[in-house]
Amino acid sequence: MSTKEKILECALTLFSERGYVAVSVRDIARAVGVRESALYKHFQNKQAILDEIVTLAKEKMDAFYGDLYRKYEQEDEWGDMVPVIEKKDFESICMELFLFMQNDKIVSAFGKILVMEQYHNEELARMFHNLWIDRPVEYISHALSVMITNRELIKMDSYVLAMEFYSPIFMLQFRYDRAEKAFPILLTHITNFIQIYAK
Repeated sequence: MSTKEKILECALTLFSERGYVAVSVRDIARAVGVRESALYKHFQNKQAILDEIVTLAKEKMDAFYGDLYRKYEQEDEWGDMVPVIEKKDFESICMELFLFMQNDKIVSAFGKILVMEQYHNEELARMFHNLWIDRPVEYISHALSVMITNRELIKMDSYVLAMEFYSPIFMLQFRYDRAEKAFPILLTHITNFIQIYAK
């Protein structure tokens, strides 16, 4: 691991445990095992370290959602890619999403940073709302909409349905430190939800 990568790893851990404001450049340098001057060879300041963490986390999340969309698409007779999501796929989609958000080291730690810093930084607050609330709800709404169109679920507003479905999942993300601990509750929630709204 390069010095730059070690700086990012240690900063990510410290920021997620104490919050960005409470961590100094000296704290990061001490955790890495280098002098502050060595740290400044790689990053101009603490904000530059956070900016790099933001970039890494967003890239990972963009790639994950891109893969998830492609996994449940197929080419139609006109050559267009269209979503193909069946009721049987819904549990897998939700489990993949939950596992990624919980178990990916960078994404999980980044979420903790955003939870703490959303009250001090408007940009990070917007990012938290977008990445941990709006984007998952929009994706789940998309999946539910396909199932409603395919007459697998009763007809209703897919976005409202997605909010109802995602709210307990959002809570579980921050209630448990590892996804596996939440599995029994999560699986029961998914099963009950489908049973209630299945057509």
